[in-house]
Amino acid sequence: MLRKKSVRNSSNQRIQNQKVLITVGSNETGKSSLLTQLTKQKFSPQYKSTIGVDYYSKEFKDKNNKKLILSIWDTNGAEKETPILPSKIYYSAEAFLILCSYDNKKSFESLVDWINFLRNQREKHQSTEFNNKLITTFVIINKSDLQQKLFSQQDVKDLIHKIFPTVFICETSANNEKRVNKLF
Repeated sequence: MLRKKSVRNSSNQRIQNQKVLITVGSNETGKSSLLTQLTKQKFSPQYKSTIGVDYYSKEFKDKNNKKLILSIWDTNGAEKETPILPSKIYYSAEAFLILCSYDNKKSFESLVDWINFLRNQREKHQSTEFNNKLITTFVIINKSDLQQKLFSQQDVKDLIHKIFPTVFICETSANNEKRVNKLF
């Protein structure tokens, strides 16, 4: 689903294939927990706010058994008010992950704002190469293991698909690993 990108070292030798992703979303949606579950197979129920931005990476093998590196920028929930990442990072991204969580109604209500924020960051680069670059966007509904949910997956589909029909929507749970590895 995501294109491969060749990474080169200082002597311009090919090192490996890389995919760059950026996660955004409101505070307390489990962005860092999801990425920690993906990269370290760990979960902590204690909330720890991301200060600024974190970086995660994960190695995978593709279907041809070639090594791929997933490079993920994890932003804090205030990114759309005060962007921390340089817009060049948004330009290099091959996918955006916008998280909301079933226990945070505000995160659901701000999904359209997050999609618009990402579009605005992309538009800062007016080059033809950038404007033609296909970027996959996912809305991730985290904390699917919760019994009490403040909105439904159908609510998210109704909100997003009428405005942004090409956005993928899926549920995950960093707590019980539901669909975490399948997502990536």
